[in-house]
Formats: sequence, C-alpha cells, structure tokens
Amino acid sequence: MTAFRPGQSPPPVSRPIRRGKERGSRSAIGRLVVGGRRDATAQARSCGTCVLACADTLPHPMPARPPPPMSIDPLPQLRPTPLPPPRPNTLPAPARRRVFRAAIALVSSAGTAVAVLARSGEAAAARVAASPIEGEALDVHDGDSFTFRGEDGRRLRIRVSGIDAPERHQPWADQSRRHLGEMLRGRRLRIDPVKQDVYDRTVAKVWVLDDGLAPADAALSLIEAGLAWHFVRYRADQPPADVPRYAQAERAARTRRAGLWQEPSPEAPWDYRSRMRRNEAVPPRRARTDPEG
Repeated sequence: MTAFRPGQSPPPVSRPIRRGKERGSRSAIGRLVVGGRRDATAQARSCGTCVLACADTLPHPMPARPPPPMSIDPLPQLRPTPLPPPRPNTLPAPARRRVFRAAIALVSSAGTAVAVLARSGEAAAARVAASPIEGEALDVHDGDSFTFRGEDGRRLRIRVSGIDAPERHQPWADQSRRHLGEMLRGRRLRIDPVKQDVYDRTVAKVWVLDDGLAPADAALSLIEAGLAWHFVRYRADQPPADVPRYAQAERAARTRRAGLWQEPSPEAPWDYRSRMRRNEAVPPRRARTDPEG
C-alpha cells in the first residue's frame, strides 16, 4: 500500500483492464458518439458497463421517441330501418260498404239520442218554469216590472209579459207606474213564469186574485188604460189567445185617446231605447269657443 501525506488527495485507483470483450465494447462506444449525441438503438445493444460509461460522457440525454399514433375506427353509419309495406285490404268492396254504413248509422243514432235527451231536459225545465207561483208585490219599479215575494219566501224580479210601458224619463211613465202599483199592492197575486230575460228577470203573466172575482190580467188592464203598448215583438211568448185580445185593447185605447194616446205622436219605449243607445255611441260635440256664439 502506498502512503500519502495529510491534505494530499489519494492517487487514482488503477483498475484492471479486461481484454477482449471490454475492449470491443469501448470501441463500439466510440463509434456510437457522433456530434455529442448517441444512438439509442445501438446503446440498447451494448452491455451495462458501457451504457454507464457512455452516459457519463454524453452532454444530455437523448429525447424519447414519440409513441405511434392511435388509429380510431370511424363510427358505423346508421341506416334507417325501412317500414313494412302496408297490409292489403282483405275485405271485399261489399263488406267495406256494409261496415261504413253501420258506422254511419251508429253515429247518427248516438246524435239522435243526445238530441232527444236535450229536448226532454228543456221540456222539463220549461214545465218547471211554467208552474204558477202565488205571493205578493213588494216594490213596483215602473209600469211593467216589480219585485215579487212568493209564499215560500223567494224573491223574484218580475217583468210583466206582453206589454212595454213608458221608460222612466218618458211622458206618462209615472202614471203607468202608479197604475200598476195601485193594482198590485195589498193584493194576492199569481204569476205564470215564461222565461228569464237578459237582465235575469222572470218574464211572467201576472194575475190579480180578488176574493169572489175572476182573476184580472194586469198587462191587459194597463193596455186598456192607455198606459202601455202591446209588445208585438215578443208575442211568441204569449198564449195564442192573448195576442188578438191585446191588439184589440190597444186599438180601442187609441180610439178613445186614453192615457198616453192623448199625445199627438207618442214614442214607443223600444224606439226610445234605441235612440238613447245611438246617442250614447256618438261622441259629444266640442263646445264652441266663438265669442259671438
């Protein structure tokens, strides 16, 4: 062993050089180093010792080879499934006609049944509405309407059927209202309902029942006094026998010049209402600003 002084680095250790295989490996390493780089394929074929020595001498490692690109199979194209062909009509023509006629007959019979049921319901409602009600008058609104209270306590707004009395702002409106009030108040009444009007009033024929006397027709009494018109427009709501009687009573009142027929040309209530509606539809004229007026 060789002695060395303190502070002096030990001499390099000499390694025995193997002949043959190692010498050939080092010569192979020298051939692999080209321009400061190495061939990874040739390096992989060298021994382990030479690989370590080569790694110490090369300046930087060799970059890794990129992986080969992956091949992606395209999605299979979806093809629409063809519809099955329509089934042929196996029924002969006469059979098809019989089936068609049977279907039409079934639909017609169902419609007829619905119509019959509807008519029967309407008839039942008409019979209920036509049942007479007895009671008394509570308040008279004008010459052809008042509030009625039945014996069962029900209150109804009654529109006298068959007549049309003057409207509130027409001439003879107060006299017509007074005449109806004097005839109804304190008397026993019977009403025969006909229908409901657009104002939810019960249109009815009104009878005044006096003990020991025949019932008096309130509408006919107003026509005879010249305080109401025969409402010809709604004569279909009247009993057939009342139409000629009311028309005759109006002609007689005109001849006697009773009540409103004293006027030279009295305006019928329906004409008055139509005129009022037209006036309401027309916008008012602007006030004149001319100082000369």
